[in-house]
Amino acid sequence: VDRADALIHVVLALMTWLWCRRVLGASERTASLAMFLTLPIAVVGRADELAMVFGMAAAICICRSSDRARTALAGVFLGLCAATSLVAGALLGIQVAAIFLSSDASARHKTRMAATGLATAAVSFSLAVLPPLAARPDAIFQFLEHARRQAGSGIAWGVDFTITYGRPYALVTLIGVVAAAAAALGGIERSRVAWRFGPPLAAAAAVVTLIPAKYYDL
Repeated sequence: VDRADALIHVVLALMTWLWCRRVLGASERTASLAMFLTLPIAVVGRADELAMVFGMAAAICICRSSDRARTALAGVFLGLCAATSLVAGALLGIQVAAIFLSSDASARHKTRMAATGLATAAVSFSLAVLPPLAARPDAIFQFLEHARRQAGSGIAWGVDFTITYGRPYALVTLIGVVAAAAAALGGIERSRVAWRFGPPLAAAAAVVTLIPAKYYDL
């Protein structure tokens, strides 16, 4: 388990560099700083970092082009992200949606590609979730009961839980904001400022909204 966790964390650091470069348009220096900041932050034995890798991969797939193949692959990654952690799927799904909707493609093209992405996401999510549910049908009830109890635990518990287990999410959100600011200060077209700032700020807003709820799921 420790080796697997270490491997996932290294991949997460590399994906952070690629995400900053491709999605945020940050410089190599800023992306490298973000990558190295990721290395000391790890939560052993949890699925969240793997989910973040899948979610980042989805964003990277469509950040430059949203043709059918890229969109389908992004949907696969996003489905795996949600299957690994539902909250990760929601938070990173916001970023993927923001990137997708900010493209210059026509509404008709976006509709077709959205249908493709949602279909492949549903397939990959189902393929990942259904086998364990078939083996343990009662797992869904346990999950819902845990979610119900933790959702009603209040703000103080949510903040404490987030500080304890949510450091990778908080770090990636912070990296997104810092890298976007660095890209903006480095000189980008005014029309693209919202594209740069939108995804990380949307994720930050989602984090604040979800703090009282069960922060990590599967």
